[in-house]
Amino acid sequence: MGSFGFWQPIIIFSLLNVILTSGLYITALSGQLSMATAALAGIGGYISAVLTANFDWPFVPAILVAAAATAIIGGLLAALMVRMRDFILKLTTLAFGEAMSVIAFNIPYIGGANGFSGIPLYTTMTDVVAVAALAIFIAWRFDNSQLGLASRAVRDDPLAAACNGVSV
Repeated sequence: MGSFGFWQPIIIFSLLNVILTSGLYITALSGQLSMATAALAGIGGYISAVLTANFDWPFVPAILVAAAATAIIGGLLAALMVRMRDFILKLTTLAFGEAMSVIAFNIPYIGGANGFSGIPLYTTMTDVVAVAALAIFIAWRFDNSQLGLASRAVRDDPLAAACNGVSV
């Protein structure tokens, strides 16, 4: 039986995936599945890694700047794809993710195909558990909110939702 030192990185990685899945759940609740979630998480990860490793930023400000930059990029992507539905939306977001992979593989500053190295390990089990609990709480509250009900209505029948005053 392995020690906790063996299991800790596995648990942290699993909880990071719980955080991503919670965000994906909120998006998918409206019936619009985005395949760009991993690409946007990767953009945020690279931004925070470059800021902490190359520019000696503290951990929390680097995470906040990366989250803000990723939110702006995600908002621009959403604005470009606001009228897309079903297969075209999935295909376009998948293409965005693949484009980000190709771009990351061809930038030597961030390690290229070998990946970025020298990232300080600031993520602790406590931080990840707290953020995962917060993400699950936000997804649960969204699910039971007016916006969550509107998202489900749009997913089930956009025309009926629009007739009931929901902004499709």
